[in-house]
Amino acid sequence: MVGGKPQAVETTVNDNSVRVNAGQVTMSMTAKTSDGTIITPSADGRFTLSNGSDLSLSVAGFEAGAEVEIWLYSDPTFIGVGVADENGAVPVTVEITEAMESGDHHLVVSGRSYTGDEITVATPVTITGNSEDSVITRVGNTVVWVLLGSALVIGLVVPTTLRRRKLTSRK
Repeated sequence: MVGGKPQAVETTVNDNSVRVNAGQVTMSMTAKTSDGTIITPSADGRFTLSNGSDLSLSVAGFEAGAEVEIWLYSDPTFIGVGVADENGAVPVTVEITEAMESGDHHLVVSGRSYTGDEITVATPVTITGNSEDSVITRVGNTVVWVLLGSALVIGLVVPTTLRRRKLTSRK
């Protein structure tokens, strides 16, 4: 959007990058895993990311010196602020963390354009294996181990205690 008005968007997917042109804004993206392996986007320009992945963005078309906010939506998650250089470009690397919920999202970049209009660019991303999934797995595993440990203690202590009581009552 530029000045609150939707713009025609052209998305170009190359081997390992995505380029989005919307009005006076251009956004280029690449991504890599935590071990540096390049992530290939889908045919529609969506990156699938997991904990530790980096999404590198270069967004151009902002006013020099403008603060540019980066958000992750479904649940709004503030990523940070970048500052446009003298050419109006903002290079940003977003690290995917466990705090970011798994699922389909939009990475949203917004700031003031070189013409003074408020501009917002959004691109779809998918995050896998994070947040609730990880927490539920960890909590679930902990509960299982506690239950198994309790069953083991009960299985060893109760029969021994009952046997001792029987022997004591016979004397």
